[in-house]
Amino acid sequence: MESLVAAVTRNGWQRTSEPVCYPERSKGKWRLRLMFTSRKGDRATKKYGPLCNTEQEALCGSLAFRYSWEGSQRGQPCEVSKENLVPPVAAGKSLNSLGIIGRPQERQFKRQRRAGSDATRAEFAMQQMLTSREKRSIERGWRRRDRKLRKAFDQRGAYLGGRIKDLTANVAANEQHIKRLQDALRTGHLPSLLLPLPLPSVEDGENAGDRTWAEDTGKPPEEKVAEKQIIRLWQQAYSSLEVLKEERERDVKQLELTRKANEVMSGCKHATDAAVKEADAERFDLLNEASLVRHEASLLRMAAKVAGSSPQAYAPSTILRWLRDFRKEGGFRRDARGAHEPDWIMSEEDLKSALLAWMISQPRFTIKEVCKYINGPLLQDDKEDLSRLHAYQVNLPVSMSTTHSWMIRLGCRYERATKSFYTDTHEKKEVVEYRGEYIEKRRKMALRQPLWVRVQRAALKQEEVDRLDSLKSRGPEGDFYAEVYDCKIDGQDCIEFHVDLLRDDGSVDNFDKLRAALGPEGGDYSVRFDQAAAAQCEHFHPPNKCRCGKKVHHIGQDESAYKAYAREGKEWVIRGVRGLRKKTEGPGEMVSGFQDERHGFGLPISDADLAAVNAKRDEEGNGKKTLTRSPGLRFLEYGKGKDGYWGYDQFEEQVEDVMDVLEHIDPDMQIVFEVDHSSGHGKQREDGLHVSNMNVKYGGKQKVLRDSVMTEECLGPEEAKMYFANGRWSTKFSEGAVCVDQKLTVGQTQTSTFAVGAPPPFFEWDAPRKDKKNAKGKVKEGYEGKAKGVRQYLWERGWWKDGMSTGAGVSDDMHVEKVLQALPDFKNERTALQHLVESRGHILLSSPKCHPEVAGVGIEYSWGFSKQKFRRKINDEVPKHLHDNIEKSLCIDKYLTIGRVRRFARRTRDYCRAYREIALRGVVIRNKEFIEKMRKIQKAHRNILDMETSFLGDQ
Repeated sequence: MESLVAAVTRNGWQRTSEPVCYPERSKGKWRLRLMFTSRKGDRATKKYGPLCNTEQEALCGSLAFRYSWEGSQRGQPCEVSKENLVPPVAAGKSLNSLGIIGRPQERQFKRQRRAGSDATRAEFAMQQMLTSREKRSIERGWRRRDRKLRKAFDQRGAYLGGRIKDLTANVAANEQHIKRLQDALRTGHLPSLLLPLPLPSVEDGENAGDRTWAEDTGKPPEEKVAEKQIIRLWQQAYSSLEVLKEERERDVKQLELTRKANEVMSGCKHATDAAVKEADAERFDLLNEASLVRHEASLLRMAAKVAGSSPQAYAPSTILRWLRDFRKEGGFRRDARGAHEPDWIMSEEDLKSALLAWMISQPRFTIKEVCKYINGPLLQDDKEDLSRLHAYQVNLPVSMSTTHSWMIRLGCRYERATKSFYTDTHEKKEVVEYRGEYIEKRRKMALRQPLWVRVQRAALKQEEVDRLDSLKSRGPEGDFYAEVYDCKIDGQDCIEFHVDLLRDDGSVDNFDKLRAALGPEGGDYSVRFDQAAAAQCEHFHPPNKCRCGKKVHHIGQDESAYKAYAREGKEWVIRGVRGLRKKTEGPGEMVSGFQDERHGFGLPISDADLAAVNAKRDEEGNGKKTLTRSPGLRFLEYGKGKDGYWGYDQFEEQVEDVMDVLEHIDPDMQIVFEVDHSSGHGKQREDGLHVSNMNVKYGGKQKVLRDSVMTEECLGPEEAKMYFANGRWSTKFSEGAVCVDQKLTVGQTQTSTFAVGAPPPFFEWDAPRKDKKNAKGKVKEGYEGKAKGVRQYLWERGWWKDGMSTGAGVSDDMHVEKVLQALPDFKNERTALQHLVESRGHILLSSPKCHPEVAGVGIEYSWGFSKQKFRRKINDEVPKHLHDNIEKSLCIDKYLTIGRVRRFARRTRDYCRAYREIALRGVVIRNKEFIEKMRKIQKAHRNILDMETSFLGDQ
């Protein structure tokens, strides 16, 4: 039988009918006949199999051929054994269930079932009434049905193989596309995603190799792309990447289900019609599930999901068009709406960067001054060789109108001065570095704050689970401080996520209700609390006062001034008639406030708690004033002859009062004070290590600093030797001189004054030991017992170099004050406020410079909202009503409610997430709009609707 199958396959025949067995009366044996036709033609050919002694052997041969043929068609030929031909009969089954009994056995089997059920007897009676012709007709019908069923089954097997191949290729292609998009977003090289430019035509007399890039580099020429095109490219790449990730996940599921269906068909022997039907049913279920996966996760649905989470109003069909172009053509199409900068003089990078740098360096300038700079220093070199100017059709001198148009095209705008967090120092290197450290500190502290929600996975809709899992996969793998975390509670699979990820459906009121439903603190503590609390203390806490293993109470502080005549900057002008305004904003009052997400703005407390705090302070006898209201708000009527001006002393008193109150309310808590970098917060201790307390040279009016123990990082590579000869000191060697090495070593203590008998300053060898008068009566200051100064400090530590100074324009590594302040003991010196807070086991956190959008638990937004109400509704411009008007604008029941404070705090964390996402991708921040775009993307993970008006106006 195997040889027959091999011969048929080798000759390219295709089966057209089932094997037929019939008796050859002349020989007394059974013959197996096969019907075939050529694959390239329609002519039928008969093939005869071997003779069989009995009908049962012929039926087994027919079954063996069918089994071998199906296996060879699927590429899985298998051997035919006797066990395959005659399978064992299970208990309670008959040979008829296998379809291999003969007619005599069938008649006997029917007689045995005559005593069965009524249905069986009725069927048997009906069969007895049929004529032999009718029986043959019924048998032919069943055979045709069987042939049709098996033919369809074989076709499905071939379809599954092709489907598996297509899905595998699609998954592999998507992996390549995803990697390319991720690399471009991470490196910021977005122009590489554009369709390649066509090679320029070769002109007469030009070498073709000069117009193409080198084949060994494999890189196309650098292309200048406009800023608008870069922003659009970022949106195209981000949207396409999200759709590709969703499609990859869908195809992997489909591939797994299709492979299972194929294993069902190829792994089963299908000896009977029942087995074929059972396998086909199982295959249908698997393929139906795969079809549902494809339907529920179609590309259009994926694109709609991405479009819904995008801050830009792009249609799903637009995103699919981007993806189709990227797949088919290898890149995104160029936007015809200003895809490239036009060919103009400022396309020259040297001129463009020089002009922008000059304008940024000027505190104030006019168009006339810019025009003067362009016609002067900027185009000075081009005046000698006019070829470049003629190429861009520029005539000298450049007029003021041309200068104005150039400035507009370079992104300059003449606008009313307004406050903005994005300034020229926003992206300075040291600011960006500290911003990253600040964000990581806040992420670590979040695990010890009530900012978490835990829900059983089974209780969530699959859509919510997928959303949270997608957020979990956005960060680095294994991130312990991730905002989505899988955990087990009482043996149940749970998912823990940050309260900011709660779906608010675009309603701020709904978010307030969700936070309020989580308890008075607005959330729970993380299941990772114990691990986070076990971290080693990184602060300068006294061992018996450290609270670093306790819960965190994060509060923000800031000051703001209110003016009696303050109005909004804009007003309605009715037919040219304006309202009369005061010449000045009038007298003012300053407010220093605290806020957190538990108590709200101003830290309101009950009268009972206030009385208890006062009683405790009286018992301690520390001389502190009696509190009449919460210390979370302090008012000061500033000005000469009034309450004076706000400084460190007033703020220190307020901080101590706040610590007394919060330690009474919850003694098992660590307070994290967040303040900005104002001068009142950065006051140094009297003996603190800071260059502001020192002179460059010795003596004079400078403070005596505390002693400092040297570490390896404090010492530099330079020598610090002095030589004593002939009763004089010098830094130059001479014969017979005694060398004194004054360079400090690790473990030694550096004092801030010259000891008695010590050598003189290295830069002034003839300095007297004691104060000395000259002939004119002028006193020459001695050095013994006097402060050393910055130069001597650097020299003793081995950091002094010839040429170092404090002049303007000196590099940081040659500036004496910057070098000393950058050393570890000076850099890590605690301010007076830090010392006060850390002495009681708490933490002082400074927000990044020029970043009010992330500072103080959102207190900057609270001030902005309060002032908006103050100027727009409340202020009646009567100076004696100023304090009452301020109190009204700060009302915690009407304006600065606990829900609004929590939304402001959430906004600061949205900015932190945006900055962290930018840092992880390695993207360079180009402008304020890019930051806002990233923040909106982070906000979109909550599915909140975009606000049509300004943020504060909608709060």
